[in-house]
Amino acid sequence: MCQLFHRLESGEWQALALAGETLSLIGESASVAVGSAAASPPSHAPVLRRLASPSGDAWLLLAPESSPVRVNGRPLVTGLWALSHRDAVQLGAAPPLFFSAERVAVIEPFAGGPDPVFCPRCKTVVAAGSPAARCPSCSTVFHQSEALPCFDYGEISGEVCPICGESTALDGELRWTPAEV
Repeated sequence: MCQLFHRLESGEWQALALAGETLSLIGESASVAVGSAAASPPSHAPVLRRLASPSGDAWLLLAPESSPVRVNGRPLVTGLWALSHRDAVQLGAAPPLFFSAERVAVIEPFAGGPDPVFCPRCKTVVAAGSPAARCPSCSTVFHQSEALPCFDYGEISGEVCPICGESTALDGELRWTPAEV
């Protein structure tokens, strides 16, 4: 799930999970307006709109041409921007918001499919319904159980995905925050 980071008065960054279909950006923070059931945002307010696809969600930033919105320091000339991981969105003189497309790995029963899926670590088939983890970066499926801890293999693999190098931590924590910017 994608997030939008905003800075709290304490100086800490807080991630707002982007759920629903629409997020209206009003003032110095974000207020959520979900789908058609939500009240309409002001016509001058920039809006984030979710675009669902089989490969994952994408988020679009829409704003009127007269809006003082900047993405990564550049004005939003066309009124439309497809957000990418770590994009900085600035609303006028307000502090920037940061978009993150980072996902965290979770253990779930593997859904299976018409073709067998082989775990790249142990080279055996990942059976439908068996506990598995999908790398949040490359989407590769691994076994993940006490008997087959193929995803978070620990120090042998250096705690990273052998395919893409992404962290295999299963702690549910995001790895990137705007503090790194």
